[in-house]
Amino acid sequence: MAVLFTASVCTAVEPPPLPPVRASEQTAPGWAWLLDRAWTRQRRDEAQAARGAVLQARGQALATPFAGPPTVGLDVRRDLPPGARLPGTDTVGQRGRNELEPGVSVPLWLPGQREAGRATLTEEEAARTAAATAGRWRLAGELREAAAALALADARWQAERAREAGAAALEDDVRRRVQAGDLAPADALLAAEERLAAAMAAREAHGLAQSARARWLALTGWSGPLPPAEVPLPPLPDDDHPALAEARAAVGVAQARAREAALLRRDAPTLSMAARFDREGYGTGYRNTVRVGIALPLDTEARNAPRLAAAEAERLDAELALQAVRRQRQLEREQALAERQAADDALALAAERLAVAGRLDAAVDRAWRAGERGLPERLRVRALAREAEWAHENARRQADRAAARWNQAIGAMP
Repeated sequence: MAVLFTASVCTAVEPPPLPPVRASEQTAPGWAWLLDRAWTRQRRDEAQAARGAVLQARGQALATPFAGPPTVGLDVRRDLPPGARLPGTDTVGQRGRNELEPGVSVPLWLPGQREAGRATLTEEEAARTAAATAGRWRLAGELREAAAALALADARWQAERAREAGAAALEDDVRRRVQAGDLAPADALLAAEERLAAAMAAREAHGLAQSARARWLALTGWSGPLPPAEVPLPPLPDDDHPALAEARAAVGVAQARAREAALLRRDAPTLSMAARFDREGYGTGYRNTVRVGIALPLDTEARNAPRLAAAEAERLDAELALQAVRRQRQLEREQALAERQAADDALALAAERLAVAGRLDAAVDRAWRAGERGLPERLRVRALAREAEWAHENARRQADRAAARWNQAIGAMP
């Protein structure tokens, strides 16, 4: 837990409240609600607020009348006490010489310095907003992947449980027929082996589902039903993509800083004012004088060359990063489109396979019960039917995942 110390008071900073949980845990929440919940759990709003406070403080500094903090000084010059002397000097008598010189110096704004600073702050604020949007988009991608993995793992577990229940029912049927003398005792062992294999597969699938659920809970803290599967959206303009907007904003910041570095080719001048009160000795009056001066730093390559080179390097890095992001986004969109098309084709084939396997399973089951087929053939066909069922369910879940990845690739927010 973070602790904030102010003066002598210690105040605990509690995490912000999460979005309220719905009245019924049986109601599947929407994607936007889950994204808000995950965003709050990671305290991203606090980090964004802290960055905003930094920019606000810099804006307030630009509104001050001086370019930096004033400096106050005081010079005092007096005779040494009687009998005192410095090494290498003679002892002299005190004549009463006294001199006081208080002064203040303030740095002044260069022409255009505040305007350039405000322009840079405007770009940095836009970059902060773009970074927040891109952060939510990346978190949405994590949620989409976690939800797809959990849905797939749960579907696998349910399929293995159904297989286990069917194998147990088949074993009971075989045992009764063995006792009745319709089947050989070896068939009972074969049915038992099938049930045990199904049970092992169900336990393994349950472990994978628990792991996927743990990841989902770590992101959202939501233990209720998953949100509905996403529908593929039409392509969005590239300019609307959060990652591209973030990269473009970074380019804007780098360009503003480069312009500011080119404009401010010298340090701020310093205006100084001082008053002097002095007397020559005892019995003489004080002379009061005022001094006003200004110091103008010079424009030198030793100062400017490193700054300009660093600003130019930052600008170039930002533009190259924008190009890399644009290429990466195009690649991800093409990959997501290819995955969607492949998933849709696989789902259509899986549906056709499921229909054929279902008819075959029903026909062989009737023949087996009539004594026209043996148990090994019945188990083989039954395994084919279960495999077709799982292939269809898996293809459906993969199509849902491909749709979610497509929406993520085009920059769509839940």
